[in-house]
Amino acid sequence: MLRMAESVGFSFPLLRATVDMNVQQRERVVTKLAAAFGGSLDGARIGLLGLTFKAGTNDLRGSPALAVAELLVARGAELLACDPTVAGGTEVDGITVLDDPYQVAESVEALVLLTDWPQFRALDWVRMAKFLGGTVVLDTRNQLDVETLDGAGLVCHGIGRRSP
Repeated sequence: MLRMAESVGFSFPLLRATVDMNVQQRERVVTKLAAAFGGSLDGARIGLLGLTFKAGTNDLRGSPALAVAELLVARGAELLACDPTVAGGTEVDGITVLDDPYQVAESVEALVLLTDWPQFRALDWVRMAKFLGGTVVLDTRNQLDVETLDGAGLVCHGIGRRSP
């Protein structure tokens, strides 16, 4: 919509502000994750839960998850991911995709929930904690039960809610 408005010379400040805020949110995710790693993501192995534009689709076009992934890679992070509609064994924009979220957890130091697939809410978080090489879970969708993760020994950071 913004591009259409701009192409006909129409100023749409509210829509521009919305687009700008969405871009800032992506940076905020990366900043929060970097803080959990002591400031640097260089060499950090991070697992991504969800890559698609939204749950229930296989659409990667314009995916905020991929935009966040691009920023993480630019900061030196190595990424593995799981998404119910993206085939494991493939690579998407430099991200190794696995079929099983537990396999992702085995290979990373932190997890980031980027797409609110119901399958991720239903994970056995005690089992995930046993595999995970750290304790950080960043829930960008505020979908995970903080008490459940806490009970599993994980530290859940959210976006827009009080975090540790």
